[in-house]
Amino acid sequence: MNSTQHHWPREFASRIASRGARVVRGWALTECIAACALLGTFCAMLVPMVGRLNELQGLLSQRESALHELRNLAEVGLTQDADAQLVPDPAIIVRLPEAEFEQTASADPDWPGTQRIDLKLSWFVRQGRPRETVQLSYWLADTSAETETSATATTATSTATTQPLVLGGQP
Repeated sequence: MNSTQHHWPREFASRIASRGARVVRGWALTECIAACALLGTFCAMLVPMVGRLNELQGLLSQRESALHELRNLAEVGLTQDADAQLVPDPAIIVRLPEAEFEQTASADPDWPGTQRIDLKLSWFVRQGRPRETVQLSYWLADTSAETETSATATTATSTATTQPLVLGGQP
């Protein structure tokens, strides 16, 4: 080894070599701006979607309540006459704004001696949308009609009664 050469420790030699090259640690300003723009766009798309999902969840909850109420009414109606007026639970007024209940009884032409009972519950959702409606039908044996003669069966098929009932708000 030549006496004029200096032997430097390796740590010091690596420090001298890295002084000339720029070491990048962190984010550039443009990267931060681009990331913020992407996050802002994502949030701008996400917020209306979450609002719409909440609205749909509320609507599905109302439809489920209405269908549950109609099932209960049908169960009660199966134990009564076809002409008996069914009345929904008053608690449904709170769940369904401007709710209207309609009950229709008519003789079923396909099945002589039966009465078809249609239950319909409708309510107001929001301005600019049609009323939401849930409908349920069930059949009862017609005990009051004589099914032996065709004249009585013909008269029974042409008879229909509608009994609307407004539960809340204006009709």
